[in-house]
Amino acid sequence: MQVCGVAGRNKYGIVTSEKYLFHRGYFDLNPGNILYSRENQQVTIIDWEQASAGDSAMDIAKFFLKSKMTLAEKQKFLASCQSHLPLQDPHFEERLRVYEFFVLANSLLWRLRVLRDMPQHASSDNERAFHQRVQENLEKEREAAQTMLSA
Repeated sequence: MQVCGVAGRNKYGIVTSEKYLFHRGYFDLNPGNILYSRENQQVTIIDWEQASAGDSAMDIAKFFLKSKMTLAEKQKFLASCQSHLPLQDPHFEERLRVYEFFVLANSLLWRLRVLRDMPQHASSDNERAFHQRVQENLEKEREAAQTMLSA
């Protein structure tokens, strides 16, 4: 995707153009990186190492993968987001569907690399547990990819 005809930033810090909507993307949004204070109903997002400018559809595609939302939950989430968007984007959901596939493929490749590079003997219980989670999630994501490709 190219940035062309950039008009500037809106009051939300989002770069806007006639064709595209970019934002300060987080790109690792998952339940483990969202803190919620019951005391003051404050939401805090942590772990910003992957943040950069990008397409909000990719950010949400990765969030959907990491949060394991059902189709109904995704639709409810998207409906609530629409009211907060500064600009309407008629192609957002189309890009989201494409990104969901690529985010899943990227995650599968990352898991395969981790397992390929895994030492023969784990040095700690934490390392053993980490590799076990990677293996379990690889199987779940492989099944999700098969479902996505057969649809």
